[in-house]
Amino acid sequence: MHHHLINLQGYTPFAMALNLAATSCWIFAYILIVRNGYKNKFIDYPFFGAAGSLAWETLWSFVFKVDMGILVDIGVKAWFAIDLVIFIGLVKYGSKQTSLPEIKRHYHPILFAALFGWGAAFYAFVTQGFDTPVGGRSALMLNLTFAICWLLQLWHNKNKTHFMSLWVALAKWWGTAFFVLFVILYTPDDRVSIVLGSLCFIVDLIYFLQLKSIQAISSKASPAAVS
Repeated sequence: MHHHLINLQGYTPFAMALNLAATSCWIFAYILIVRNGYKNKFIDYPFFGAAGSLAWETLWSFVFKVDMGILVDIGVKAWFAIDLVIFIGLVKYGSKQTSLPEIKRHYHPILFAALFGWGAAFYAFVTQGFDTPVGGRSALMLNLTFAICWLLQLWHNKNKTHFMSLWVALAKWWGTAFFVLFVILYTPDDRVSIVLGSLCFIVDLIYFLQLKSIQAISSKASPAAVS
């Protein structure tokens, strides 16, 4: 465990700056999700991915430790707190994300099964030595999963895009971009993470462009404000 505020023995200042930029983008996105979600009673975060995110943050806040220093560890715990607020919002409003009766009927059992299922999978993945010291591989696998879920949710809820934020789409896209650049520069031999991160970047970009296009069409048909 590293007891320095920032681990500059294992990481260069530029690497730390990239990680900070990625984290800042995602925290900004999460704050917008919380603000808009509780205001609109519609959480702009696919519940299956959000369950995985809370599981990841719980494990890396209280069971495992990133090796980037105390400040980064505090940042992960802050991220966990925001994730928890989002998850509570999903418990209250998340069933509005789908119109499928099979999911609506069993929404809460599915949500909590996803939470514990992700947690078990991440715990096994890390303890068997498959992850990186910052939890990067598991985070990118999760990121790709909810990036795809975000896109599917958009296509499934084209009549609800006024609840979806372009700023969230942009922030998560750039957050992924900064982290992928961090992986490429710091661990160029980690082809698994580079491939996963590149796929995340592409899907996030598609989501941003799709949301922008659908909102533009919707705004022409109905001049309602889009956040």
